[in-house]
Amino acid sequence: MRLSQIIENFYQVEKVKTGKWFLKYLRLKNQDREKDGIIAYSYIRWLDDLVDSGINPDMASHTLDQEERIMKGVVQGEEFHTESYLYLFQMHQRYGDRILDLFQKFIGGFRADNEIIRIGKPLDEQSFAERTLNHSLPCYQVLSLIAFGRELEFTEDFKNLMQAWSNYDSLIDLREDLSSGLILFPQEELDQHGVVIQQGLPLSTHFRDMYDSLKRKTLRDLVAYSSSVERTNVPPLERFALHGYFISRAIKLVMAQYPITEPGFIVGNALEFKKVH
Repeated sequence: MRLSQIIENFYQVEKVKTGKWFLKYLRLKNQDREKDGIIAYSYIRWLDDLVDSGINPDMASHTLDQEERIMKGVVQGEEFHTESYLYLFQMHQRYGDRILDLFQKFIGGFRADNEIIRIGKPLDEQSFAERTLNHSLPCYQVLSLIAFGRELEFTEDFKNLMQAWSNYDSLIDLREDLSSGLILFPQEELDQHGVVIQQGLPLSTHFRDMYDSLKRKTLRDLVAYSSSVERTNVPPLERFALHGYFISRAIKLVMAQYPITEPGFIVGNALEFKKVH
């Protein structure tokens, strides 16, 4: 689906309930902020889905490069004849260079995911940590700019919360990600558990043990670091809601079942199916 269609039909297209709730919350504050939130959310999801589908890493790489060129060009006053230009121009007019800086951080995270899919192997620990922060932290920095009109202030513990939130997301979407060849575990962690993950190969017999270990750690971290929201400059009511959101993620993870039950599950098994169809 085209980006313009996603934006215009956001509430019909978007499946993530928390995303819809957040945009409806922005509507209560200001309809212009709701529109800006829809643009930002839809644009990032459009790029994320393009990469995570795993269908064509080369095309995804080209699109990420193009979008980054447009962002940098908008800051320099250049014009482009692309679908995304008008949206990026509008966001820059309202929120300045900073919001496009944050969008470029997303691009960095998406590039890392695309590289994982392209080479069929996980990242090292340092590269994976950078990828994780580029995926998670800008979400709340963009939220703060649009909803509250200010830069998000946070502590180091909030970064730890972002790591836990990213781990939660990886565990919840585990089957979908591995089917697309997206291996969201650092190489060092795999080595520690004696796990080998590679596209085209079945999962290691030790993978379930690693999953259970990471699930326990993620639950502890979500609960332990969720209070870091209280030490941000988010307004009190929204801090309360955000704190509750992260606690609810821990509850959802507790209830989640191990998603890969069939023997012989092949990493990247969805890629060939998508190419055929």
